[in-house]
Amino acid sequence: IARGEWRDVEERLRPVVSADIGMRYLAPGRFLSPIARHQGDSAAVQRYIAAFLPRGARTEPGKAWFISAMAMQRVRVGTALDAGDLPAAKEWLDTHDRWLAWAGAVVGQSEGQALWAQYHRTAGDAAKAHEHAERALAHATEPRQPLALIAAHRLLGQLDTEAGRFDNAETHLGASLSLADACQAPYERALTLLAMTEVRVIRGESDAARATLDEILAICEPLGAKPALALADALGTRLDAANEPAPAHPAGLSAREVEVLRLLAVGKTNREIADALFLSEHTVRAHVRNILTKTDTANRTAAAAFARRHGLA
Repeated sequence: IARGEWRDVEERLRPVVSADIGMRYLAPGRFLSPIARHQGDSAAVQRYIAAFLPRGARTEPGKAWFISAMAMQRVRVGTALDAGDLPAAKEWLDTHDRWLAWAGAVVGQSEGQALWAQYHRTAGDAAKAHEHAERALAHATEPRQPLALIAAHRLLGQLDTEAGRFDNAETHLGASLSLADACQAPYERALTLLAMTEVRVIRGESDAARATLDEILAICEPLGAKPALALADALGTRLDAANEPAPAHPAGLSAREVEVLRLLAVGKTNREIADALFLSEHTVRAHVRNILTKTDTANRTAAAAFARRHGLA
């Protein structure tokens, strides 16, 4: 899977999927569920996991093959976070922690901490997200687990980007990219390039951003990796907008910040703004912080009033 040979994996496991006993005991879902998630097929993810863990997150440790169960629990957390379903994500994260403790396992700790970091990131708690991401990096370092290191460095790079620590972000993302190349893991490379493109778009490095977007498309289109392609498309849209002549806006607001402010002023939540503008909720939160700072307003209500005074709402 890490090498991007998804079609080969699917073809080899298709005969197993067609047999009920295979779904329960041979656990093809361990390999097929992450592919389905990366292709944006959440229904298939749920089907694979339900076949192997019919009691879902309530499955007790030892009632299914440990390695496969843990892998599918992590995928299920991921799909919950993709959907913004924090209660479901927490339920599966608690299950993952319980299984790790039951087994006394070392491998899997990094992935679990990374998922807790993503959970807190989605919940808007940047400090806790960073704390768990640092733990993920430590667990991946000893013993050394290259694939987990790729993900941990990438996550820290994303969190640093959202906090405006761009130099730190580039350091982590550079480490993630080097490891992805060493592991010959093209999809991991594409995910890290997405995070790097975010930094380049913010910094106005248009040519470098275009180059990374082209490479992301070359990797992800043959894989059918729809969520990653959607993120790349959104970054391309932002890049196009950034290269257009910028109209003058009050308080030095950027064009994107004005778009966010207009939606904020009519009562949209961060999630609704993110959906409307094809941004991540984390990016919207960063824009809202910048808006409050630039307009010298204390909260969303005051920012909305600023928008109305200046004809932006």
